[in-house]
Amino acid sequence: MKKTIIFQYGILLCLLFFVSTSSYSQEKFSFIPQPLKIETGMGSMEINRGTKVQFKGVNLKLGGLASNLTQTLEKQTGIHLQISNTSVTGNFIRLEQLKDSTLGEEGYKLVVNSKGITISGNTSNGIYYGVQTLLQLIPVSKLEICKVPALTIVDKPRFKWRGMLLDCCNHFYTFETVKKFIDLMAMYKMNTLQWHLVDNLGWRIEIKKYPKLTDIGAWRVDREIFHSVRGNRHKRVKKPPMAGITPRNKFVISLSMLQSGR
Repeated sequence: MKKTIIFQYGILLCLLFFVSTSSYSQEKFSFIPQPLKIETGMGSMEINRGTKVQFKGVNLKLGGLASNLTQTLEKQTGIHLQISNTSVTGNFIRLEQLKDSTLGEEGYKLVVNSKGITISGNTSNGIYYGVQTLLQLIPVSKLEICKVPALTIVDKPRFKWRGMLLDCCNHFYTFETVKKFIDLMAMYKMNTLQWHLVDNLGWRIEIKKYPKLTDIGAWRVDREIFHSVRGNRHKRVKKPPMAGITPRNKFVISLSMLQSGR
C-alpha cells in the first residue's frame, strides 16, 4: 500500500514538473501580438558579423525587407550583416516566398535552429510580419554575438482589418511623428491607418490640384451672429478670424465652388 502511494506521488510530481517546464517554455517569450503557435526547440542560433541575410533571386520586395532587417538589427544591436541573393548553407537569416494555403496573405512561418533562421510566407507582407517577430526575440543592446533560441512559430492574423486612428484634424502632428506612428503600427502587425485629415470643421491637407480646399476650407472667415441681450434687444457680435476652423456651411460652400469650377 505504501509503495503504491509513493509511486502515485512520484507520477504526480513528474507530471507537475512536465507541466511547469512546458508552461515556462511558452511564457518566457513575450510577443505583441501573441503568435498563433509556438514550439520551442533545443539550442540556439548565433547572429554575428558573419551572418548573412539571404533571399533567392532578384526580388525587389524581399531585397527591401532584407535591407530593412539589416538596418534595424544594426541599430538594435550594433551588428552589421551582409545581404546575399545566392544560396547560403549556414549562419543565415533566410527570407523566402512559398505557397502555403494555411498561412493566407499575411501569415508567416519562423524557424530558428543552430544552422540559421528561416522566415517564409506567401507574400512579402507575411514575411515582413515574420521579421517583426524575429526582432522581438533580439534584445536592444550593443552586442558582438546575439543568441536567438531555437523555436518554430506559425502565425497568421485573426482579423483582416487591424488598425488605429490618427487624428490630425483636431490635433496637429509633425511629419516625423506621423512616420514614427506608422512604423510602430507596422511593427505590431497593424495593417490599416485611419487618418483623420478632414471633417466639417476644416480641411487639413494640401492638394495642389484643388487649391480652394485649403484657401477656403481651412480658414474661418468673419461672420456675424446675433446674440440676445436683455429682452427683445439684439446685439451683433463679430467673431475674429481663427486659423484652422471653419463653420460647416463654409466647408460645404468650398466644396460646391470646387464642383462648379469657380
